[in-house]
Amino acid sequence: MKHLFSIFLFCLCSISLSAQEYRDVVYLKNGSVIKGFYKSFFLNDTLRMETLDGSLLVCPASEIVRIAKERTNVYVVHADEEEGIIRRWRPKGYSGSFEYLSAYRTTSASMTSTGFSTTHGYRFNRNIFLGAGMGFESYFHKVENAVLKLANTSVSLYGEGRFYLMNTRIAPVLTCRGGYTATGIKGQFVAPGIGVDFSTSPRFGIFVRFMYRWQRFDYDWIAETENKEFETVRIQGNASFYMFSGGIHF
Repeated sequence: MKHLFSIFLFCLCSISLSAQEYRDVVYLKNGSVIKGFYKSFFLNDTLRMETLDGSLLVCPASEIVRIAKERTNVYVVHADEEEGIIRRWRPKGYSGSFEYLSAYRTTSASMTSTGFSTTHGYRFNRNIFLGAGMGFESYFHKVENAVLKLANTSVSLYGEGRFYLMNTRIAPVLTCRGGYTATGIKGQFVAPGIGVDFSTSPRFGIFVRFMYRWQRFDYDWIAETENKEFETVRIQGNASFYMFSGGIHF
């Protein structure tokens, strides 16, 4: 499993390096430099180009000195297929998400959990998101043919950081979440992971994540004694989980 995780991470990094963002740059005889995206090449001896502010430039070919491309180091503007419309993918500002999650203990597949969480925060630029959230999760343990709930539903509070490798509709992302579970299975946890966001519009889309979560657990369990009686036992320790999640972002 560790090898698969390493291969997947390498593939994400390779995609981000090979799919750099570029824009077109036109140098005019009057000294002006225009940056944007081509609409058409020299139709009727003119160049039609959509500039970064969304306006349409129509320039005679005779006024052009040279044309080049440059890699962007600013927030990327993507030209839409419809003329005169531009969109900013994942604009900076508030961002939130809802997700469903499922986790499986690495040392024992008989211990699992399911739940959901919501995260809200701020997108600072094309790469960085910081936020906080709350999760609700139930833990189960399979004993022979029975599935037992280990404790009451766990409520966790956490902080989360994300680093988007590309600012495109399909964007690989690195994430790390850490916090504390206050009820049910109590204890601190940290969960680094990788995933992909699929945007259907600048403000809405879906995502999938794979995370490796380490956590401390502390809960009460009703155990049967040798005398066939039942007593409450405090269970404490550490556990690690493979966690898969998916949801919507806005």
